[in-house]
Amino acid sequence: MDRSTLMNGTMGLLAVFAVAELAYALVARRGVHTFRDTLSSLGLGIGQQAINIYLSATFLGLFVGVHERFALTSLDMGTWWHWLLFVPACDFSYYVAHRAMHTVNFWVAAHIVHHQAEDYNHLSAMRQSWTAWIVNFPFFVWLALFVPLEMFVVGQLGIMFLQFLSHNGVYTGRLGVLDRIFVTPANHRVHHGINGPYLGANCGGMFVIFDRLFGTYVEEDPDIPIEMGSGLAVPFYDPFEANLDYYRRVWFVMRHRRGLLPKLAIWLQSPETLFAELERLDYERHHPPRQVERGPLSPRDKALAASALVASVGALAWHRGGFADHALAVQLVSGAVVIAAVGVLGRVLSRPAGPQLSVGGRSDVRAK
Repeated sequence: MDRSTLMNGTMGLLAVFAVAELAYALVARRGVHTFRDTLSSLGLGIGQQAINIYLSATFLGLFVGVHERFALTSLDMGTWWHWLLFVPACDFSYYVAHRAMHTVNFWVAAHIVHHQAEDYNHLSAMRQSWTAWIVNFPFFVWLALFVPLEMFVVGQLGIMFLQFLSHNGVYTGRLGVLDRIFVTPANHRVHHGINGPYLGANCGGMFVIFDRLFGTYVEEDPDIPIEMGSGLAVPFYDPFEANLDYYRRVWFVMRHRRGLLPKLAIWLQSPETLFAELERLDYERHHPPRQVERGPLSPRDKALAASALVASVGALAWHRGGFADHALAVQLVSGAVVIAAVGVLGRVLSRPAGPQLSVGGRSDVRAK
């Protein structure tokens, strides 16, 4: 099975899980999906898929080049115990990268998009940064020293699959011994918490083994309800705002520092350092956040948003279908059409609700 078929099959299976969860949640009235958050997450995921198709050939080609020139050995996909060596190594790479994405501004900027979601479900798992591939690949390239490309791709898909399943929003219980080994919904729900002991916890992709080894494993405390989101009073429904906000904050601090090294240092410092400096520099006076009151979209805007989503899905399908056979100009134009479609979706989702509408769900906004 070639990589494209494997990837498309995996994405199709994930779509089945997402639709099944959505259908169950609607029938059972579980209230884990909200209109704006759901469509915003889908739009960001669609945009990421459109962009990643440009990046994948470059990074996978680099992986192959490293393996062919510098490999110390080459594990065999057909040998079962080779997987026992590779899978923990792959998950360790993810764990290190994921911790960096919560502790170092350069990587936080490429990950916080995922944590802007206030919903927690399979569809919110699709909310991904458009720069994630670029900053995360260096954490995995060392695997090329002993892993062939096909094995690496399967391992990455395995991490993605378990991460997706761990975003189950309708099952809130625990899974016994599985919670002590794997990244389950109970474990990953804690990871999305921004309050109390939850911040920066449970960074594993497949397993919680490394969290336990390095002291980042935390179980949910029934006395401390999990609060989700980015921690910022800003509705990130526009995909461009969602991707650029943190970079804009880092750049603001960088511009106000003196000396090249201090300016560059902010990228390698912690979010705590960044936000302390943003407060000292009165960032919100220069970039005041939009004051919002929660409220639903109008029926007309909901219809427009749904239409924009359908258009972006269609554009993505055409963009990815036969991509390698298209001329460069066609590849660039088709990608631009996808990004434009999700941009329209984000603009509609960011519209304030009409004053006649009552206050609604947590993921809906009405501008004051």
